[in-house]
Amino acid sequence: MTGERSITLNGPAIAVRGPSRTWRVIAFCASVISAHSSGAKRLPTSSTFKGAPAAPAGPVSCARTGAGARTTTAKEQRHVTARWMGMGGLRCWLRRAALRRRYTTCPFAAYNLPTALPFLSEATAIATERLSETLVLPTRTSLFHVIDPRVFERPLLDELCSLATRVRMLAKTDEGARALRDLLPTRRAMLYFTQPSTRTFLSFNNACHILGMRTSEIRDPATSSEVKGESFEDSIRTFSSYVDVIIMRAKESGRAAQAARLMNGIPRPVPVINAGSGSDQHPTQALLDIYTLQRSFESSGGIDGKVIGMMGDLKRGRTVRSLCYLMKNYKSVKLVFIAPEQFAMEPDVKAHLDEHRIPYTETTRLEETLPALDALYVTRMQTEWDTAGESRSVDLSRFSIGTREMSLLKRDAIVMHPLPRGPEIDPAVDQDPRAMYWRQERNGMWMRVAVLIKIFAVEERIAAVGP
Repeated sequence: MTGERSITLNGPAIAVRGPSRTWRVIAFCASVISAHSSGAKRLPTSSTFKGAPAAPAGPVSCARTGAGARTTTAKEQRHVTARWMGMGGLRCWLRRAALRRRYTTCPFAAYNLPTALPFLSEATAIATERLSETLVLPTRTSLFHVIDPRVFERPLLDELCSLATRVRMLAKTDEGARALRDLLPTRRAMLYFTQPSTRTFLSFNNACHILGMRTSEIRDPATSSEVKGESFEDSIRTFSSYVDVIIMRAKESGRAAQAARLMNGIPRPVPVINAGSGSDQHPTQALLDIYTLQRSFESSGGIDGKVIGMMGDLKRGRTVRSLCYLMKNYKSVKLVFIAPEQFAMEPDVKAHLDEHRIPYTETTRLEETLPALDALYVTRMQTEWDTAGESRSVDLSRFSIGTREMSLLKRDAIVMHPLPRGPEIDPAVDQDPRAMYWRQERNGMWMRVAVLIKIFAVEERIAAVGP
């Protein structure tokens, strides 16, 4: 049999285009039925073995039951994903084995370029009209690169939070700690931190060790071949030859995205994790902040419906920027930006909030705002980005928290800070049970353990371990 066929299973029809035979269609149906019966989530990715064909140029053919096929426009192609894989890939999937090579035809911004999907013949293309209708297979949502917080959706956030709680409970017992160390004993991580870091570096380093991984590090470019004139691209390509994941922090915005694009174009890509990129993004900090908020409000409906204040240098603070991008995943959240006028939240973040209809207000009056807040996220003045001593012009007493300000907060409100802190939080506040920044710091390591588990897709192996 040849030509285009359409198969429907409680959802949109899926078009199978290219040479096909009866046994391939039967295998395809069996995989879909197996996926459906497992109740698994979608996995929006593509994979192939070496030698499989590249995605064809031009529109992708889609079909719906009874409507025939049609051709998508260039604009619609942003919402279309097509996958190619040989029968060897299907057999590999049935054995639950790992695939040797990965690539994706999904738009980079749509998902975090996760792991493999098996399909049928070397010339088979499978497409649906919206990513939300992507073919269901018996695996979960996945991660590959972690670059931009905007790509995270609520199901994955909830899963990461649940996974972080699971692993921290396992780590409390000897049996659980051993099980965690046995998850990734053959994997290696590169910690490429060319910008100073304490918490992010140590939490990622310890997260790797909790999972049995080995780590290498470069924290000073002067100790690398960059001093000999080696390009950034060549350095990243070199790291990828030796390790299974690159965790990087850079002073320049966009460096992690640049590394991820490079990885997407080579035969043996490895995941890239953005551990802080200039004054732009810090996605894993945003994930641990979500985890802290979720745990803090577990008994009061979670993050939905909360009023969250953000105070300090919002213009140059990458942590608050990344956290704002994740707020689109929660219902009825309201944001209050409390900052000096010259350090107000940037227009691109406010445009994102407007696009997703997330209400926010801006003010310079802290005390008037405090009684309405469920959470206050404080950040320091980002003096490292000063070019002419701009931070010195700010009256920090108007944007700091002490015991008097704490008395104005709700009894069940919380105070967060990504640390390190300056004078914006009085150390006397540490004794208040509403001060969550030290718990927030601890949460960071467990959330980063969860991120690594998701990237390497080993979460099923801990499901049966421990209590």
